[in-house]
Amino acid sequence: METLGHYRCDKIGNIICVNGYKNPDNLCNEPSCIAYNGKEFRDCVHGNCTSPGVCHCEIGWRGPFCDVCVRFPGCQHGTCDKPYQCNCQPGYAGVLCNEVECPESCENGVCVRPNVCFCEPGWKGKNCNECITPKHCEHGRCITNPFECVCDEGWGDLGCSRAICKKGCNNEHGFCITPDKCLCFKDWEGENCEEYVGSNAFF
Repeated sequence: METLGHYRCDKIGNIICVNGYKNPDNLCNEPSCIAYNGKEFRDCVHGNCTSPGVCHCEIGWRGPFCDVCVRFPGCQHGTCDKPYQCNCQPGYAGVLCNEVECPESCENGVCVRPNVCFCEPGWKGKNCNECITPKHCEHGRCITNPFECVCDEGWGDLGCSRAICKKGCNNEHGFCITPDKCLCFKDWEGENCEEYVGSNAFF
C-alpha cells in the first residue's frame, strides 16, 4: 500500500492516516499529539499540536500536553489551578507562600515550619508560652518571665532555698529546716526553740 504524504489508501480507496497525523477528511494534514501518559490518552490541552507529538503551549502552560499551569514567579510553597497563581499549601501564607504559619500564636519564638515553633531562650512548650524555671530555684518556679524564681509558700531567700516558719523560729536557739518546722540547738526545746532545758535551767 503506497503512502502518499501523511496517508495511504487501502484496497477500496479509504484514506488511512499514518502515525502522527489525523483528520482523513483533510488528507491527514493535521498533526496529532494524542499519546498515552500512563493513565489515559491525552492531547494538547492548552496549546497547539505543531508536529507529531509536539505541543506548542499557550502562555502560562507547560508540560508535554500543555496541561500544567505555570506558577507565579517566586512561588515557594504554593500550587496553581490557572496560570500565574500561587495558592498556598497548608501552613504557608503570603503572596509567594514563603511565610510560615503556626495556627496558634508562637508567643516567644519563631515559626520555622508549619506548626513548629522554635523557642527563644527561657521558653518551652508547643507555642513557646511556658517559661523555664532556673535550676537553682529549689522550692519555687517561674510564672510569667523566664529564669525568675517565685518562691513556693514557706520558702524564701535567693533561689527559694531558705525555709520560713510562719510562727517564727528563734534563730539564736534553732533554725527553720522546712516550712513551720524548727530544729532546736542542744538544750533548747519548744515549737520555736524558746524553752531552755539545759542543766542550768530554772524550775
